Amino acid sequence: MVVVALLLAQVNWVTAVLAPLVVAAVGSLVVQRLPQLRRPILVTVKLNDIDYLIVDDTQVPASGHTVRITVETTGPMTVLLDRLRPVIVSRNLPGGYLSPHLGTVPLRPFELLLDHDPPVLRPLPGAEGSTADFPFKVAANDPEVFDLAVRTEDADVRWYLELDAVCLGRRRTTRIDLAGRPFRTMARPRRVGREPGRVG
Repeated sequence: MVVVALLLAQVNWVTAVLAPLVVAAVGSLVVQRLPQLRRPILVTVKLNDIDYLIVDDTQVPASGHTVRITVETTGPMTVLLDRLRPVIVSRNLPGGYLSPHLGTVPLRPFELLLDHDPPVLRPLPGAEGSTADFPFKVAANDPEVFDLAVRTEDADVRWYLELDAVCLGRRRTTRIDLAGRPFRTMARPRRVGREPGRVG
């Protein structure tokens, strides 16, 4: 009986040590064989519906512009888009003068309120009048397109987004910005003029 107990103890010890190693090795092999697990989604960004504020010869998108986000899968598996989070990089007083521009019609509309702490992202009614919110699903040939109406009343805000996604039980967070640079949105002046440095 003592010998059997010792043998069982050794088997349990070996299993306890080897099992995590085997699971890690298999998981690593699966990730290497399935590129979609390394990068399950592809995100592209486009700014639409933009009025600009001219600040020191730089065009800064004015409050009310739209950030269009298109999310596609990189493989055949469905990915659950779990959450989209705005992250503030900086907040300053606005300035400059307004240079209006014609806009476009939104597709999957959201409103992003940068003056809240933390910032608020909320769905708006779509073309058919219905309001849809996260989570969404993207699959092969079935992307999602988000239009974020970005608003600030009294600040010059640098910010980016974090998109949480789940594929085969693995969670990933994708940063969404302008090729590594944060978005920048500035409050509109209280009156339209061409006086640099004056807000209203």
